[in-house]
Amino acid sequence: MQPELVAKTLSTVEQEWKDQAAHFIECELQESKEDFISHCDSTPKSFHRSCETVVGAIVKASNGETDVTKEYMVDICSQSSLTAWRRDTCVALARDVTMKMTASSYENRVNFKADKVCNNFWSQFLAEQKVLHQKEMDAIKAEKKRAEEEAAERAKQEKEEAERRRKEELAKEEEKKQKEAELARMRDLLKKSESEAKKKDDEKLAHEEAEVNSLEEKAEEEIQSADQAEKGTESSIKEANEFEKEEEVEVEKEKVLKEKAQKKAPVKAAPVKAAPVKVVKKTAKKDTAMQRAYDVLAAAEAAVGPKPVKAKKAKEVVTKAAAPLKAAPQKAKEVVTKAAAPLKAAPQKAAVKAAPVAQKVSKASAKKA
Repeated sequence: MQPELVAKTLSTVEQEWKDQAAHFIECELQESKEDFISHCDSTPKSFHRSCETVVGAIVKASNGETDVTKEYMVDICSQSSLTAWRRDTCVALARDVTMKMTASSYENRVNFKADKVCNNFWSQFLAEQKVLHQKEMDAIKAEKKRAEEEAAERAKQEKEEAERRRKEELAKEEEKKQKEAELARMRDLLKKSESEAKKKDDEKLAHEEAEVNSLEEKAEEEIQSADQAEKGTESSIKEANEFEKEEEVEVEKEKVLKEKAQKKAPVKAAPVKAAPVKVVKKTAKKDTAMQRAYDVLAAAEAAVGPKPVKAKKAKEVVTKAAAPLKAAPQKAKEVVTKAAAPLKAAPQKAAVKAAPVAQKVSKASAKKA
């Protein structure tokens, strides 16, 4: 009887029945439309023809014997090709078939009413398919609802994410503006600081230049005064040298007179008077340095006696007095150099003051980058 082959055939037939039941259910749901009505009426007829053929084959294969039919259907329904709902359908069909069979195998072979079995089986099978269809529809609706909810949730999340990104962009833009404003403020502060520092340095430089100019003028005056004093001293030294020569001449004359007097013995030589001291005339000077030189020269002339040694001493005194006057130009130069030193350091000090502000601006620029 080949139950395995029959099971495979029954599996295909059961799928057709399932499709017919699903189509009939859809027709019932669309009964208000006339184009579906005629097509829906033909569905049960197609099922019955197929069902009666299968039932007749089962009864015939078992020779109309009820016990053989039961065993035969057990073998068919237990085949691996019938699983899940197909096995359940097979068992339900076997039950309906055996319930309609009589004790007479002959009666079953000749007069078995397969249409009654199929009518009963169709009612039960259709009811089960309606339940399954409803479950499927509920599952579809639930799945659709779930999909819609997920889509709504995704849309909500996407909207929230878009809003969050928009806020982040606005925050970043605001932060960028604040950084740019801070950087501009720092730059303005730097410019202002540099301007104020430059102004102070310029004022200080102008003040120091004025002081230097004043010192230079004073130094120039001292140099001119020293030059005049030096010239006056040199003139005094020259006059002192001439005076010394005159003294030497006088001494030589005195010596000659003494020698002549000694040759005229026993005449007593008259004492020789000291040669008159030649006083160098002085002219009044307003310049202090020249006045000091003339005072020194006058003191030297007063100290000169009738001997040449005193004239030489006068020359030494005058030379010593002129020494500070010669050093005056060098001292004036040192004063000017010392006064000019702060002016050279002014740009470097300005750079040191501006350095902290420049560092802040650099850090702000780096942070922005």
